[in-house]
Amino acid sequence: MTNKSLDQAFELIKHEAELGNINAMYDLGWLMYHEGIGVSTDNDKALEWLSKAANLGHIEAKFKLSYMYNQGIGTPIDTHKSFQWILELAEEGHSYAQYKLGLFYLNGYGINKDLEQALNWISQAAKQGNIEAYNFLSKHSNHNV
Repeated sequence: MTNKSLDQAFELIKHEAELGNINAMYDLGWLMYHEGIGVSTDNDKALEWLSKAANLGHIEAKFKLSYMYNQGIGTPIDTHKSFQWILELAEEGHSYAQYKLGLFYLNGYGINKDLEQALNWISQAAKQGNIEAYNFLSKHSNHNV
């Protein structure tokens, strides 16, 4: 794409986001402001637009927010907020989030360590076919986690 095309794409997506389109909010936050496509990177704005999309139910925006809080991108590291977004996704039934939530409990990341909760969430993910969860359970079936 040419710079002119990228500028036009940015303006179109920004306009759609401002009108309330949650997919445009996600694209504006992650692809444009975080990744720097069509605009200079600005992780503060990325966090702002991803938060708007996530609060309206955009699944991938919730994952990205958890990641940003986990890594301190556009915000100070906040393990509790990272945990909260993963918890919400896990409770909605997303197997990858269930697996990650299990690891949060296992390692005491953003929450107190809780082996029972860790195994519960990882098991739920494995039952849904999450290969990482299945491999984790297989690897640790004969050991204390």
